[in-house]
Amino acid sequence: MNRFFRGIGCIGFHDTLPDELSIKMHAWMLLVQCRAQNVNASKRVGELYGCCSSERECVEEVIGLFLQGRFGKLLLHNVVTGTHRTTKGEDRMSTEERQQLLELYKDLRVTDVRDGMDWVGMHGYGSVHHEIRPLFRTRAVGIARTARYLPYEGPVPRVTGDEYTEWVKWYYKEVCNDPWGQDIEEGDFICLDVAGVDVGLLGSNNTLDFKLKGARGYLTNGGGIRDTDEVIMQGIPVWSKFISQGMDQARIRYYEKDTPIAIGGVAIYPGDVVVADGDGVVVVPRKLAFEVARYAHQELRGDKEGRKKLYEKLGWELDDTVK
Repeated sequence: MNRFFRGIGCIGFHDTLPDELSIKMHAWMLLVQCRAQNVNASKRVGELYGCCSSERECVEEVIGLFLQGRFGKLLLHNVVTGTHRTTKGEDRMSTEERQQLLELYKDLRVTDVRDGMDWVGMHGYGSVHHEIRPLFRTRAVGIARTARYLPYEGPVPRVTGDEYTEWVKWYYKEVCNDPWGQDIEEGDFICLDVAGVDVGLLGSNNTLDFKLKGARGYLTNGGGIRDTDEVIMQGIPVWSKFISQGMDQARIRYYEKDTPIAIGGVAIYPGDVVVADGDGVVVVPRKLAFEVARYAHQELRGDKEGRKKLYEKLGWELDDTVK
């Protein structure tokens, strides 16, 4: 072990971290160093680290992620959570686990969950950037269902009127369809990486269709929402960076679903727990969700007890937030 740590200049870290987490962290640092020095990572790990086959396999797994182009947030997520979710559709959540998590988180506020994340050592992780705000004051809790869109590269056809109508039909069939919408389950929180594009991917009509299928709320990192008067009236919870006017065509195209995405500086994996209210959005990695919920409820109970006493001193009628 020490030979490996000396080789990457990281002696000391492994004494304060769990073994598996330590190995992954140092493998990550090794890869950063190799990338900067333009050195073959597989060759270097062989030179520095060959004493324990199981540990070497762990390092080689991380190198494999790097070589597959899954280096950045995917690797960071695996390092901090200790999970190995790397491929689409892998490790599907059971109905029982899903219902347990939805029940555990249904009454928790964003601040409670944020506190719970702190209690398990995740102070710098999970809070979506505050520039992403609710369309109106509401709250929603759900299991992340993810999809990713990219800006449309063109070309835009030089047609108008009825010809444009026909082109739009083709566009929605072949370029910007929403296959994730066919997979929605009760309790899903729809998380859409729209690459910051100013486009009304969601509106008054399709959000109702998705609500019928069980969608609890929506999170995007661009516009992503239009028809907002009707959406608010219909009570559809949406958190986005801004509001958009334009339709999808010639602006955005569907790319993939059920894959890790990034919104507001947070990596979101299918199956993570998403909690959103007037304070913003917090995402809990699935692997930590039960432990985080334990401490989040601890904080919520303390808040209710303290506020209940103050209600009574003020002579206020007790409401649901203190019972």
